[in-house]
Amino acid sequence: MPAGTDRQPAAVTRRHALLTFSLISALFIIGLDAGVVNVILPELQTVFNTTVSRAMLLATVYLTAMAAFQLVFGRLADLFNPLSIFLAGVACFFAGSLGCVLSQSIDQIVVGRAIQGLGAAMLSASFGAIVLRLMPREKTGRIIGLMTMVMSLGSIIGPPLGGFLAEHLSWHWVFAINLPICVVAAIPLIIILRSQQADAESRPAITLARLDPAGALLSVLLFASLPLCFSQAARDGWSSGPVPILLAIFVVSATLFILQEQRARCPLLRLTVISDRRVQQVVLIKALTFIAINGVMLVFPFFLVKRLGLPVSGAGVMMLACAVSMALLTPLSGRLTDRIGSKRVLLVGGLVLLATSILSVLAGPLFGRALTFLSLAAFGAAFAWLTIAGTVQLLKLAPPGEEGVFSGLNSLLMPVAGSLGLAIFSYLYAAGTTPAQNPADASLVGFRASMAGLVVFAGFLLVLIQLSFTDKKPLP
Repeated sequence: MPAGTDRQPAAVTRRHALLTFSLISALFIIGLDAGVVNVILPELQTVFNTTVSRAMLLATVYLTAMAAFQLVFGRLADLFNPLSIFLAGVACFFAGSLGCVLSQSIDQIVVGRAIQGLGAAMLSASFGAIVLRLMPREKTGRIIGLMTMVMSLGSIIGPPLGGFLAEHLSWHWVFAINLPICVVAAIPLIIILRSQQADAESRPAITLARLDPAGALLSVLLFASLPLCFSQAARDGWSSGPVPILLAIFVVSATLFILQEQRARCPLLRLTVISDRRVQQVVLIKALTFIAINGVMLVFPFFLVKRLGLPVSGAGVMMLACAVSMALLTPLSGRLTDRIGSKRVLLVGGLVLLATSILSVLAGPLFGRALTFLSLAAFGAAFAWLTIAGTVQLLKLAPPGEEGVFSGLNSLLMPVAGSLGLAIFSYLYAAGTTPAQNPADASLVGFRASMAGLVVFAGFLLVLIQLSFTDKKPLP
């Protein structure tokens, strides 16, 4: 046996270990920053003597930038080395975090948060392409489950960590904590990219003819306006001033985007792929899942505070049952997906979601703290199975050379469908209540109306899962 044959697998294993460490570190800060800043918004409002709406921009601009640029950076991950895009995302997140630390005004922090959002878009859009191209295909579910668990843990740790840092040190440390994590994530990427330099000459040259700048611009307008529209509608109603304007921007940009992609020589998003029934089914499954997640996360805190009489801090602790259950079960969901396939795992998740929703409708008046805790844990389990199996199935549908676009599409579903879920369940909860009711009774009625809506979503989701995955031909 040649001496180099057993060293090559060792080198591959070492590269996978370095890559996994880097992915874990970088994706952790995405989850962390999704909620860590929200805790310090009241303090920033006071420190900079600004309005609540201006302080809220810190959360809005981050999520909007992250959503708007998913397809753009996903396409760049396909054209270039996805590791390069991921490293650029780490660098961008570092720069945005450093900018926030050094900021002297709320507007400067908003700019820093926008840069962080761009970095997060690069990270999430290129992540799937890295997993599909550089990791073992038979371990796709396990890897995605692990990464999702890390992001979930970051979102769980974020709020208490942000509160602790702001109270005992200063608000600057909420952003400064990202800097060493970014450095730790970047070092393995640099090592791996240097080892790949020998392969760089074999990669095709990137020319302007392979880019679609008009499609990129329209996609940014399209996917920035839609989640903003849904979020504004959830907060102030569909008739509020900005909603019709944002909806008009979305319709116009969507129409122009479709026309541009039909005639573009190298489109940002091939419409023939998106028109495939299997892709549409999985996208709809994932969208319904994120709608349900945001519905549960929106409605239950009102029920806990107004019906069960918990303090806000107690409601926050109770809500951890859903988040922790989801985080802990995502690795298991990934392993099961690799072993028995996406459809079976999706069916289990859909059945648990439907059963828990029906229980919430029928037994709502009997819900005490223990039963509410168990219901939230069951919802978390259902969401773990649905999100991981759906993600694996969508990424595996990606044709060669389009893994980045599919990764961006997958990451895009969370803010877009999530904001739609907030709008839908805000309406359901409010529609079930009347001003004449006392708060406890009104909360119960709104809760049961929302859970009845969730039953409908879960039932439709199960039917869709059952009808999916029948055609195994490759995508065009």
